Amino acid sequence: MKALREELDRLQSQGIITKCDQPADWVSNVVIVWKKDNWIRLCLDPKNLNDDIVRNRYPIPTYDEMISEMTGAKYFSTFDAKSGFHQVQLDQESSLLTACHTPFGVYKRNRLAFGLKDAPEAYQRRIKEEVTSQVEKSANYIDDVIVWGKTREEHDQAVRNLLEQCRKKNLTLNRQKTSIGKTELRFLGHILTDKGVKVDPQKVNSIKEMPHPNSFEQRAEKQAQLQRFIGSANYLSRFIANFSALTSPLRELMKKESEWVWTNDQEKAYQGIKQCLCEAPVLAPFDPNKDLILSVDASKDGLGAALLQEGHVIEYASSALTSAQKKYAQIEKEMLAIVFGCRRFRQYLWGRRVSVESDHKPLQYIMKKPMDELSARIQRLILKIQEFDLDVQYKPEDIFIWLIH
Repeated sequence: MKALREELDRLQSQGIITKCDQPADWVSNVVIVWKKDNWIRLCLDPKNLNDDIVRNRYPIPTYDEMISEMTGAKYFSTFDAKSGFHQVQLDQESSLLTACHTPFGVYKRNRLAFGLKDAPEAYQRRIKEEVTSQVEKSANYIDDVIVWGKTREEHDQAVRNLLEQCRKKNLTLNRQKTSIGKTELRFLGHILTDKGVKVDPQKVNSIKEMPHPNSFEQRAEKQAQLQRFIGSANYLSRFIANFSALTSPLRELMKKESEWVWTNDQEKAYQGIKQCLCEAPVLAPFDPNKDLILSVDASKDGLGAALLQEGHVIEYASSALTSAQKKYAQIEKEMLAIVFGCRRFRQYLWGRRVSVESDHKPLQYIMKKPMDELSARIQRLILKIQEFDLDVQYKPEDIFIWLIH
């Protein structure tokens, strides 16, 4: 109670919250989140309110979209807005919607509140439109801002421009979370370097140290732990060739109708994923001036794809086949692999000539046939990739070692 009272007083003294002295249509519960440095963050639990909010959608960039803009970058800096949401003012109507119960009375927010379902988009819009869109060589993922440059001079100028724009817009940054002029930098769970992208050792260690699913007694607990393991590893799947095929034995145990029987196949897959993460390569940076190769393959359980330049992998991707897709003919699976690869790497492939490598020789002839001579399913798959300029080439199976890992 003391910590809550002190935090309410602190927020009220800063004008972030005020006592609500008028009727409010919505009053939510307050949620206390304890932070690492032993202070609390007050959030809302506006479940019913969120159901009625018309979401003001604004695109939040993916990691791939952000990293594709950093071609050739050698120097990086990151910044974090200090209590970012608290720097966004709410109007009176919106403020009343954020009223919340506490043991010390009802308070309302004068600044953007954690818990509102459109708060991330609202904050992304503000930082993007007012700050990073005005500064070259910069981008933001909500309140995480990154600046980069091919040379130290280019990087330093971008940093100066960003800081000046923040000053103009009264955006306060957190000095403790600022890192400037690095050639190796942690960002969104990955390590950016002047040579490419590396897996974050902290992420790998956390996965390696997870409790084994069989260390739990109940089947539901085992499945939940296995799901956590697969989910955590999936975040780093760009570093693992054919990740979906590798996890296939584990995913069999996630099915409702499956009994929990942990065999050598499951243990081999489980340890294999850990080993792949420990040996994860440095992914090369994308260069728009170099030729691009999309290598694809299909197995009985999944699809695999890799984007390469000059023999260096830029990124791996994989996807499990659905029960219906597993019944496809092999040539249809191979075509599906091309569709998957094109969609997964669209930001790199669109608008340029791309060589597609497959170990399924009939594909290069299929792509040259008139549409009316193809099966209906192949026609539909080809239509999905007609926006791309592809040159499908046959390559022997032994070049796809990276896919079968």
